Amino acid sequence: MNKPTFRHRKPQSAADILTNTFKHLHIEKKLKQYENFHYWPEIVGQTIAGVTKPEKILNKKILVVRVIDSVWLQELSFKKNEYLTKLNKVSDNVYFEDIRFICGNPKQFQEK
Repeated sequence: MNKPTFRHRKPQSAADILTNTFKHLHIEKKLKQYENFHYWPEIVGQTIAGVTKPEKILNKKILVVRVIDSVWLQELSFKKNEYLTKLNKVSDNVYFEDIRFICGNPKQFQEK
């Protein structure tokens, strides 16, 4: 029985190993989508970023954002198309069809 040997392989960086693993598991695109959470303050501004929190992505194209209360939720719903356009501009090869705002528990915002 021949055992595989790995002595002839070149060492790989952790980043290369993770990239290859993500590709193999078919989660690379999903990770790219979640990277866009980083741009949220840039998209909406610091004030609104302080009362909102991107939470998850539904059906690969709907960004769910938790909002501190219903007053802010109503205000943000008026600007949803503007934020969606900005989000799709900063998103690299990722397209979002919608942003869904939901009211959240204030405790979640204190953990930020």
